[in-house]
Amino acid sequence: MPRRKLSPDALMDLAGDDQIRRCLLHLASSSPAIRMQVEDCLKKQVQIYDREAIAGSVYAGLSCLDVEELWAQSGGTRDGYVDVNEKAYEMFIESVDDEVEQMKKLLEFSQYPDAQEYCMGIILGLDRYNKSEAEFLDWSGDTPLEYMEEVVDEYKKLDKNPRRRKEVDDLYQALINP
Repeated sequence: MPRRKLSPDALMDLAGDDQIRRCLLHLASSSPAIRMQVEDCLKKQVQIYDREAIAGSVYAGLSCLDVEELWAQSGGTRDGYVDVNEKAYEMFIESVDDEVEQMKKLLEFSQYPDAQEYCMGIILGLDRYNKSEAEFLDWSGDTPLEYMEEVVDEYKKLDKNPRRRKEVDDLYQALINP
């Protein structure tokens, strides 16, 4: 029975991750020049997440929250009354939403170690903000602590690895129970 010639894209779609990995290793071992090309390509594709950088990003985003903006967007409005605490919660969540969404994407794609770094970075950033002197904290109440718990729960719901779950939970417990 004659075999149909498949395009490179169709072959990649049919091949499993392990088969693609073996092919890359074979190509990389065939010559130093090809090995360098494969390494350069992989470096561009694979990101290494740093929890401290993520924590810094979370903290920076939260530090930009402005009480003047909160007051301008809450209270009596043309459309009715907007509770200042509810608006503070909404602004708080919006400022860390990108990081939390990235963690969820990593979990969806089974990138559990990267998702763990993201989760730990998020809760470190939330903790730093919660311990800061930011004026916005007067209006957001327990939101940082409550949201830390939500982030940890979301992570643990999707990553079933007991070691990683314990590491995240240990950090969380150390932050809330110093």
